[in-house]
Amino acid sequence: MLLKLEKATKKHIEFLWNLRNDKDVRRQSLNKKKIKLTTHQKWFKRSQKNFFLKMYIFYLKKDEYIGYVRFALKNLYTETSIALTKKYRGKNLSKNMLLLAEKKIGKKKFTAKVNCDNIKSISLFKSLDYYIVSKKNNFYFMKKKTKKIN
Repeated sequence: MLLKLEKATKKHIEFLWNLRNDKDVRRQSLNKKKIKLTTHQKWFKRSQKNFFLKMYIFYLKKDEYIGYVRFALKNLYTETSIALTKKYRGKNLSKNMLLLAEKKIGKKKFTAKVNCDNIKSISLFKSLDYYIVSKKNNFYFMKKKTKKIN
């Protein structure tokens, strides 16, 4: 399966809103509440103007989106977030999504906040050289090992 990505635009608002409100995605999120469409639309509009927030939508076939990777650029590190639609979970796509998005963003230092109960996400990030730095409020703070150039 050939993964493709594109920068998130307003045509993706409803897809992102539905994915964000998916019960499994909410259960693993920092904010577990359902989000109203109007609230999401306002957030998305602000996010499009935010230089420090980058979001990529992934698909296998045009107009059949499978998930997203979002980056929040913070000081020295770039915080990573990922979600897939239920149909595409468990199909070994998230690792390639994350690798493609990291390459696209072109940064070197990545972090992630992962729910301690989310074994699949913890395994995903560990498989990409992230390691657990600390734990707070049932979330692990993870950092990606930076590769040294000789």
